Parts: sequence; C-alpha cells; structure tokens
Amino acid sequence: MTDLFTKYNRYGVVRMPGWFFLAVAWEARYWILSLAAAASVRRTPDAARLLGSDGIPWFHLAMEAPVLLLAYAAMNRDPQCGPFLRAVWHRGRELIALTAAINIGWVGWHLAHVAHWKPMPDNLLVLGALIDVAVALAVWKAAASRELFSEFPAPPSADAKP
Repeated sequence: MTDLFTKYNRYGVVRMPGWFFLAVAWEARYWILSLAAAASVRRTPDAARLLGSDGIPWFHLAMEAPVLLLAYAAMNRDPQCGPFLRAVWHRGRELIALTAAINIGWVGWHLAHVAHWKPMPDNLLVLGALIDVAVALAVWKAAASRELFSEFPAPPSADAKP
C-alpha cells in the first residue's frame, strides 16, 4: 500500500502540509513579486514598474530572510542534515511570526510616514498586515504547527552501514 495519504513521510516525521507552503509564500511575497517581475521583464519592459521607482526592493527582500531560511530548512529536511538547519526548523513558528512582525512593522512605519492617505495602495497594505497577523496567530496557536516544527528526521546512527 502506498503512503500517499498518510500523515508521515518516509523518515517517520510529519509531512509538509499545504498550509506551510501557503504561509511561506505569503510571508515571502516580495520575493515572489520580484521574481515574477524579473521573469516578465523580457516579455514586457513595463513589468519592471511592479518593483517601484527605486528598482529592486532590497530592504523588503532582506526583511523576509527569516522565512526563506525556514523554507531552505524545509527543503533539506532529511537525516543527513546538519545541526544548524535542525535548530532553524525547531524555531519555525518563531521565524514565521518574526517575519510577519517585521512585515507589520514595515507597514506601520510606511503608513506613519504617508503624507496623504491613498485608499488603494494603503488599504491594500493594511489588508496585507491583517493577513500577516492571521498567519502568525494560526501558525503559533495550531497544534498541527507545533507538531510539525517539533519533528525532524533523526540523524543516522554511527553504527549504521551506508
């Protein structure tokens, strides 16, 4: 029987659920936007305007580094992984919450320095901050996320044959 519908992967730990990928995609939205704009520039040069007048938003990309580190740990979730990525994985809920808090802080800073409230972009930023709050609370409070981030495949034992 295949283990396609089981909760655990071949290493005996919880499979990566879909909500994890959605949370990472939302918290890394500036990376996704930048990559989509960069990929679209060849087709239409107007796509570069998605990044704004200052070009690549390096500050925004740096803000989302914690969740990208978590995504890297998720991709390398196997027994041969080193202790650093294991520690990163066990702090996954904190890293998602940290990235959400940084994004919320940036939205607050931006809105505090806006000279005139423009409904379209500013309301969209507030909505994004509310979604950040929802993602952080959902990941922090859910028993499934506690279980997911508490498990990591055990390292191979020293007496095991290759």
